[in-house]
Amino acid sequence: MSMKKGHLYIVGLGLSPSMVSMLAIETLRSCDHVFYEEYTSIPSEGSIKDIEILTGKGFEKLSRRDLEDLSAIEIFTRLDKGEKICLASWGDPLTATTHIYIASEAVRRGHGYTYIPGISIATTALGFSGLMIYRLGRVMTMVRPRSSEEAGEIYGKIRRTLDQGMHVLLLLEMDVEKGYYMKIHEACEILLKISKDLGDKDLEGRKALGLAGLGSRSQKICYASIKDLSKIVIEKLPQSILILGQPYFTEQEYIESMVKRYGSCWSLLSSET
Repeated sequence: MSMKKGHLYIVGLGLSPSMVSMLAIETLRSCDHVFYEEYTSIPSEGSIKDIEILTGKGFEKLSRRDLEDLSAIEIFTRLDKGEKICLASWGDPLTATTHIYIASEAVRRGHGYTYIPGISIATTALGFSGLMIYRLGRVMTMVRPRSSEEAGEIYGKIRRTLDQGMHVLLLLEMDVEKGYYMKIHEACEILLKISKDLGDKDLEGRKALGLAGLGSRSQKICYASIKDLSKIVIEKLPQSILILGQPYFTEQEYIESMVKRYGSCWSLLSSET
């Protein structure tokens, strides 16, 4: 007797509850059970409770251990019973291949599979910064280096990309379960220390955009040198940094127009005029 097949939906929630798509809401409503995780990202405002209210159902939280170390056994147990299961994550969950294994394994076992993308931090960061995706050379997670070798590897990737005239997007390290969230000033301090240790003085004057809480009404975008950003403490989470390579003239004009109108930091989602 053949086993009844379930259907897995991996659902992106975007950057905040106000940015979740109608398709995502409809899909979550249709599922027999909804799991969610918050170790890969967190909302810039609001909470999962807002999504539960929109969908009219309660969600079950899974940890990194549940999804990775235990191979998402709770999801597959329900799929094997023939249920429609949703796994929801903030942002656009498959852009960093975090849950690719779960999707691949569901298909391998013969279950149905659907992906509902969410608004991504990568395209949102570029959009609010006035930068083109064609000019983005590298996206990487900025972590606290555990050794001089790791520090050199991180810095080398950034340096090579900038030398090609391309921009670098740094997604700052977070450990939700331990309550640690790297901030812009800390990331810049780390980069400056590495550059100093390597004898590279170019980075401290390099222009960058510090991005905090994108997708929230209190989001903040700050344009300054790496050195100056290391002195600006912003609390809004999550945070990221766009280090500029060689901006195209339209990119530079956009940034300069924002600075002229709003100063070195601006929002564009608040009620400012």
